[in-house]
Amino acid sequence: MDALAAPETGAQTAPTPARAAAETRLPGVDSIRFWLAMWVFYSHFFPRMDEVGKATPLRAALSGLIHNFFNGPAAVIGFFLISGLCIHWPYRSSAGTPAAGLNAAKFYARRYVRIAIPLLAALAIVKLTRSDMMWFYDSILWSLVAELAYYTLYPALLRAIRRFGFGRVIAAAYAVCGLILALHPRALNIYDPGAGLVWAMCLPTWLLGCHLAESAPRTPTPRAATVWMFRILIWGLSFAASVLRFHTPVGYPVSLTLLGPAMYWWLKLEFAWHRRDGAFLAFEFPGQFSYSIYLMHGLAVSLVALLIARANAALLVVAQTCAVLVVSYVFFLLVERPSHLLARRVARLIR
Repeated sequence: MDALAAPETGAQTAPTPARAAAETRLPGVDSIRFWLAMWVFYSHFFPRMDEVGKATPLRAALSGLIHNFFNGPAAVIGFFLISGLCIHWPYRSSAGTPAAGLNAAKFYARRYVRIAIPLLAALAIVKLTRSDMMWFYDSILWSLVAELAYYTLYPALLRAIRRFGFGRVIAAAYAVCGLILALHPRALNIYDPGAGLVWAMCLPTWLLGCHLAESAPRTPTPRAATVWMFRILIWGLSFAASVLRFHTPVGYPVSLTLLGPAMYWWLKLEFAWHRRDGAFLAFEFPGQFSYSIYLMHGLAVSLVALLIARANAALLVVAQTCAVLVVSYVFFLLVERPSHLLARRVARLIR
């Protein structure tokens, strides 16, 4: 949910080749963030066929297909991977960052300000509009609570990774995740174990994102057919996870934990492919305000509901999509982008 961060160094120095490499962005990151944010939006508000028109068995079948087509929690797993990638990118071993290269005070200032100001603004809007706060937590807030935990732990995790290696740290995280799953065998939603445990359950996926920062630049460029095969595979797995969640006792805590490694390999191929062919500006630009889309899509849909009393499904999807993009971009200009600028200024004051 965060953009690729610039290195948090101490004194201001002239750029070195290693530092320049650390500041390089991976092409395609913003595009993928955009599509993940839109996937979350469509999973919440895409019209179901049994809600429009006359109820028939065919409409019920199509409704079931559409209901499972967009898996928002699976998209959040992708967000966790990209978040780990973005946070670890400046401190990956190939960036030439020394072991003491992370200034914790600067790091915390940048991360907390960037995520907290838009979040507090969104919470204020939810309160003022008297929206459903519980829906906001179940759909959005739980993942941001986990993000804040990862930012807080990252300096310690980075030291552990440099001392013990990624393999041992990720294995330990999976062991804790397995214990949480054993203690909550009937959990259907990924946030059911509670805010105090959900971050630990998703930590292995976030750490895989950190490892992605190390492995993605070394990944050979795949063929377009291979990338599309993995895209279809990931969608199929997310579809299956949704079906399991709503029609079997197997909930998201199990299926999405297993989905994390598959998404890791998919993203490796995506970034390698975009490194050669570049990314589409039409997707990269809205990807810059994907965090605002994530926060504001519920409010935008509420505005559409006030303006359009009745509409067919196709018109409703178009109207909601346009409203989400417009409202989110305005929120980005007024809140999110200023928070980025403020975070940089605060970090510069810290020595």
